[in-house]
Amino acid sequence: MKTRAVLALSAIIATGLSAGAANAVVKKPKPLPPVCNLITDAPGDTGIGVLTAAPSAPVPDDSLDVVSADIASDATYATAVIRVKALAASDPQAVGGRTYFFEFNAPGADANVLFFGASLPTTGANTFEWGDITNTAGQDNLNNKGAAVGAIVGNEIHISVALKDLKAAGVKFDKGSKISNLSVTTGNLVGLAPGNPADNTTPAGPFYGYEAFTLDSAVGTKAYTAAALSCVKPGK
Repeated sequence: MKTRAVLALSAIIATGLSAGAANAVVKKPKPLPPVCNLITDAPGDTGIGVLTAAPSAPVPDDSLDVVSADIASDATYATAVIRVKALAASDPQAVGGRTYFFEFNAPGADANVLFFGASLPTTGANTFEWGDITNTAGQDNLNNKGAAVGAIVGNEIHISVALKDLKAAGVKFDKGSKISNLSVTTGNLVGLAPGNPADNTTPAGPFYGYEAFTLDSAVGTKAYTAAALSCVKPGK
């Protein structure tokens, strides 16, 4: 009888513990917020400089004035988004068109800077590409590796590259890969003006005319972890 009573008491205690464990509240970790604005830049810091005998003062150009930028990826695409102050349909200050580059380093291509680029010409279709940048004798060379998918969304330039294309070139965008040294540059190129000599020379001889350019640049201080949740939707 004594043994049975002890067994019964043990059963009651075990049952009570089981009920308590079932009613315990397990706290789930809070989900990480999406990363956004990995690159930021104060507006109003861009302008045009005309390379003539007497360069003109800088003139603001909102279409090339970077305010922020991001890069994001999923299992299919890597997408860079460059945001400017106000992207106009046409830019009279950019006679030859406008260019936008998102630059970064990624595993598998550590030696060279990679870029996702967009060109918005004065006439003709917009073009989007990706590649790397090599430096020879102090001169940066942009090497096109392939076409990208692009879109203009309000004041944003979206540039997407398929991960399979990056992988084929040895670039690793696998989940968890660190995408670092993020930066953005924007600019334009104006055609030559006959009879207006510039203070410039080329290996082929004197360069006559003028070259006007607008440039803005911004550098990020954070890296992006591939496949991390972002305010940018990859592929869009």
